[in-house]
Amino acid sequence: IPKGTLNTYRFSSTVLRNDRLISVYTPPGYDEKRTYPLTVFVDRYAYLSLIPTPTILDNMIKEKVIPPMVAVFVGIPTEARTRELACYPAFGYFVANELLDWVRQNHNVTTEPQETIIAGSSQGAVAATYIGIRHPDVYGKVLSQSGLFWYKPNQDPEYEWLTRYIAGQPKNETRFY
Repeated sequence: IPKGTLNTYRFSSTVLRNDRLISVYTPPGYDEKRTYPLTVFVDRYAYLSLIPTPTILDNMIKEKVIPPMVAVFVGIPTEARTRELACYPAFGYFVANELLDWVRQNHNVTTEPQETIIAGSSQGAVAATYIGIRHPDVYGKVLSQSGLFWYKPNQDPEYEWLTRYIAGQPKNETRFY
């Protein structure tokens, strides 16, 4: 089947004050004049090393299960992993603003929230859910795979912090899978 292209870049974050690898998947036949839906995968390592996500995307696009899309895989520096994936507002800002500004300058992707997905697994699913709730004007869909929803910040006496946080937020149009 036709294969998409995966390019990797070193990205220096001003807001997080660190560097990371960012990989960008463009679908087979990528046309710079066309606007594509966008999926941002929070944990580059999980979605490129443990899960063959570009191959899965190629197959799903070929079978017309999903439309051709651009996918961004966000690297998490080892020393920042625990902090960034733990419902960290600065990481959410980075993924919703700083990173997407760069993606949109370099690739023709949608600005419509209903065509923009934030995805993660395990602790990355917690981060993706948190980002989707905090930034519904950017991410209209959340893909949460095996989320660690028992998570609690160290200073919090109760588990399931994110569940309580979501319950306290105004309803919005964000869709969850």
